[in-house]
Amino acid sequence: PLYAEQFARLYAERGSVDDLRLPEGVQGLIAARVDSLPADEKALLQDAAVMGKVFWSGALSVDGAILERLHGLERKEFIRRERRSSVTGQEEFAFRHALVRDVAYGQIPRADRAVKHIGAAGWIDGLGRPQDHAELLAGHYLAAVELDRSGDLVSGEIRDRALSALTDAAERASALNNFEGAAAYARAALDLADESWPGRPRLLFQLGKAESSTAGEGRDALLEAAQAFEAAGEVALAAEARVLLALGGYLVGREDDLAEQLELATALVAAGPVTRSKASVWSSRARYAYLAGRYREALELGQEALAMAESLEAGEIRAEALLYLGGAKYELDLPSGLDDVRESVAVAKSINAAAQITRSLNN
Repeated sequence: PLYAEQFARLYAERGSVDDLRLPEGVQGLIAARVDSLPADEKALLQDAAVMGKVFWSGALSVDGAILERLHGLERKEFIRRERRSSVTGQEEFAFRHALVRDVAYGQIPRADRAVKHIGAAGWIDGLGRPQDHAELLAGHYLAAVELDRSGDLVSGEIRDRALSALTDAAERASALNNFEGAAAYARAALDLADESWPGRPRLLFQLGKAESSTAGEGRDALLEAAQAFEAAGEVALAAEARVLLALGGYLVGREDDLAEQLELATALVAAGPVTRSKASVWSSRARYAYLAGRYREALELGQEALAMAESLEAGEIRAEALLYLGGAKYELDLPSGLDDVRESVAVAKSINAAAQITRSLNN
């Protein structure tokens, strides 16, 4: 059907079938239509293809001539204008079919694509609200890195911007429980950065966190991150890395590693004020005491962790503390144990903490 549609459009544009050679595939037919465009419209379509299937007028230009050419491409049914734009003050367009975008993009010389992706990243960066655009921005820098065979283009300030974007995208993906995506962004950034880059511990932490959340792996990355954080005096992050190392030890049956990492995490935050890191450490200690059958210990730690979480309004830590506090009460035949576990489910659902919802419902 797409081939027939593109043929009909090509025929309508040429007005005749005389000497019309038909490409064998639909991509060839689309390419013939793109090649028949005036040079300025073809260049504009290719610039739009760099942005992706969806793009915005401001990413190309804001002058009237550009908008007129965009509307011309809309009339020729290469693209369509969306009724609402996700970027304030910009007209939003989309390619009518992903293959049209792919063909237009494929006609751009490789070196030019890298330059255009960096330009697209600069425009997105200028929109503000970096968290909203983190993964889109990182995607353009990743494309530029892959296309820049010499390594001369993505260097210096551009390299630093790319590393920052990839780090933000890893953290954003992790916050959305997309651990596979978080690991991919972190690995790409680590490949791009040298070992002296100051943001390396943060990337190692994101990589280890993502890997430990999916397969109980990530030990090497987390261990290096914890040691770097400790050396830099970043106690909270060091403690969080140690807690994740404990989780990894538990998942693969390293009981000694589990105990050692929890002790190290506790030592880092025990003397300090109540913080999210301290509450998380206490909640994790309650969890593993409960899982080991040390219910009195789990009860005490769970109560302390719950009090900390409530004072900090830390929903996910509160849900975890309630779960193991309630579990310990139940095992000790104390009242309100199941009520605490049910409250853990409710709190986890209210903040959409997917992993915690699963654990709480299971218990």
